[in-house]
Amino acid sequence: MSVRALAVLCLLLASPAGLAADEVVVRSGKSYRGFARREGAEILLNEYGSSAPEMTVGVRRLRAIDVRETKPWPLEDHLQRELEDLGAADVPRRVDLMRAAQSGRLADWARRLAAEILVVQPTHAEALKAFGGAEKFAAARRGNLALDPMLAREVRGLLRIESGADRRADAERLTREYGYAGGADAIERMVRSQRVDRGLKDEVLLRLEASDHVGGRYALYIPPDLDPVEPLPVLFALHGGGIMHAEKGEMRGSPKDALALYLDDAKRLGWILVCPQALEAPWGTSDNYAFLEAVYEEVTALWNVDLERVHLVGQGGGADGAWYWAGRKADRFASVSIAAGGKPEGYAAVAGKTNLWLYHGDADEVVPIEPVRKAAESLLGRSDSFVYCELPREGHGLAPAARRDLFRSIAPKRRRRADSAWPRASFAEPSGRAALAAFGDPAAAWGIGFPDDLDGDGLLQRLTAGRSDAEHAARRMAQLGTSERARLSAGVRAVVRAQEHPAPARVWAAWLCGRWRDPAAISELGDVLRTSKDTRLLRHAAEAVGQIGLEDSTQDLRWALADVSTRYRSLPGQSVPFQEFERTCKLGGAVARALGQCAKGSGELFGEIEENLVRHVLMDRRPIAAAIMNGEDASVPRAALVGDLARAYRALHAESTLFDMLRAAVRGDKRAEQALDAALRAR
Repeated sequence: MSVRALAVLCLLLASPAGLAADEVVVRSGKSYRGFARREGAEILLNEYGSSAPEMTVGVRRLRAIDVRETKPWPLEDHLQRELEDLGAADVPRRVDLMRAAQSGRLADWARRLAAEILVVQPTHAEALKAFGGAEKFAAARRGNLALDPMLAREVRGLLRIESGADRRADAERLTREYGYAGGADAIERMVRSQRVDRGLKDEVLLRLEASDHVGGRYALYIPPDLDPVEPLPVLFALHGGGIMHAEKGEMRGSPKDALALYLDDAKRLGWILVCPQALEAPWGTSDNYAFLEAVYEEVTALWNVDLERVHLVGQGGGADGAWYWAGRKADRFASVSIAAGGKPEGYAAVAGKTNLWLYHGDADEVVPIEPVRKAAESLLGRSDSFVYCELPREGHGLAPAARRDLFRSIAPKRRRRADSAWPRASFAEPSGRAALAAFGDPAAAWGIGFPDDLDGDGLLQRLTAGRSDAEHAARRMAQLGTSERARLSAGVRAVVRAQEHPAPARVWAAWLCGRWRDPAAISELGDVLRTSKDTRLLRHAAEAVGQIGLEDSTQDLRWALADVSTRYRSLPGQSVPFQEFERTCKLGGAVARALGQCAKGSGELFGEIEENLVRHVLMDRRPIAAAIMNGEDASVPRAALVGDLARAYRALHAESTLFDMLRAAVRGDKRAEQALDAALRAR
């Protein structure tokens, strides 16, 4: 073995995890494919592609001194893994990967890597040649979020604009200046997903085609740091569980069972996780299939999914549904994984269209292992699209070692017939009819297609529906005459009060109460300030209370003030995500302004404002995790909050010492200091 080959082998096998799927070439020239790891003087190659060291089936032992060369295989997986670990400016490593892609005749990958190099170094000669020249790159870059960081930054800023009309104007500017072709459908879906709370939701009721799937629901995990501009992989996980009541057709399992198996890895990878609840038992029925299709359409309509990396897993009874769904939509999935499942009929057809992962414990007393072993044996040799993991002494279920193997295997996988090496965003696909019916036309947020002849009742109906045109309905209602306002005000207050209404309906109804200065809405707005967890609704409610300006509202605002501080302090981690800081500043500023408008010059609130917003937010020692390249600048919301606090202090006739404390809290932040100076000059 040459010195270079030995160095490569040692480097690749140094980790206990070994390699990914690999091709190992021995001195005779013969090659073997699978998962390789070093054990003493030997290379253990699992020809089924499993990384589980406990697995003994299909393991070939090779003497390390007999190995001439080891190279990653399939190369696409290696490139995907490497890209996810690279910094945006790592040009040298991208050059290496581009050359590897060219050597492996992966033209799409070579072109993608060349483009990423040219984003950083536009004159890089080798990358320009690989891409086809400067003119082709310039044409590809224009209007492309992936290739123009400044455009991506502008779009992310656009998403934070409150008004749909203003977003439309900004989008039109980006079209003129950058050639950006993202229309209302894509942009407003990004806005919608950005405003929805992330994290784990144990139960989401299906809204798309809900009448056809009565009781349809699913559990959902959305990464807290989700960037709506970047499409994410998604894992659909079908829970196990046998038939609980045969006569009722009910399953024993639930989405919580699936969450217990896959949530930790979804969090680690930053994937979206969707765990549907079977409508009936068993999973493999036409009704469950139609329901799963509706869940898929809903998730890809509401969240920016990478359509080249949609994964499916079914465990136990869920394997039944995974086989059924994949048998009809195999081309859609980047991988299909079956854990402790029976009925492997049709596996060959599925494996030919997607990447297949199978697992079974050899001590499984619920589902026999022999049919699965036979299926694995017949697929041996197709390990670029197939992995089999079998663990000794494991019973029915999904053992931790198998779960590790599952995610190692599927993490880099992309749809086998992917259109290119780039992600494919679901938001780039136009909203389907069912999504438009369930969630409204995103273009309506821009006023596109909004009827001009709606009367007050029609506008209230649009507002109550809480779809994309709720803002336009509210703004039109704000222009109604006094008599119409009086007639419709009770209906608007009812929207604010009813928690079952969609969030946009309540947000814009609260906004309208403030514009109408409706004193009768104080009760509903106060309830929102005391009970809601929706920061956008809270902000609009606080602004409305301030516009109405009743002194009796002070107590509700003080409650909201304390809640802002409590929630901010309870945020986990050593740093604060920019989005959370921005939301806190906007909400805290709205509450402070409202207190200044309602308290009628009272000085009793100084201590509470200072304690909750100055000490606990502005003077919090945790750094703000802001992505500067994405246009996230903590000084912008900080300056806005300082301005709001200064105005509130001025309205409450604050002493100069409070302004001094405010200046001390933002010392070193020039933008915030300038905002404070501007507020003081306006006194």
